[in-house]
Amino acid sequence: MKLQASYWKDAKGSIKSTIKLLDAGDYPESNIFPRTLENPGDDGWKLGEGTENTISQTSPSAYDAKQWVSAQIDSVKRKLDYWRDIVVPEPQEFDI
Repeated sequence: MKLQASYWKDAKGSIKSTIKLLDAGDYPESNIFPRTLENPGDDGWKLGEGTENTISQTSPSAYDAKQWVSAQIDSVKRKLDYWRDIVVPEPQEFDI
């Protein structure tokens, strides 16, 4: 999976950070983030249940913006590791 984080300062001096999904890799979903307005106070999200391929957050400082991006990427890593560890049963044939 390939993600891109970008930052910019708005007119009020706040830092807006955005994480965009560039390539889903081996994960089957291309839209992994929920709509930002669905959970405005929630820092987390559910991998694979999203409707968007980007997520954004406005923070008061560059440090806070980088911390938010880091937390989101760590969450992605944990959820991908969990998804990749799911074992699918081998195909079986049955005589009935």
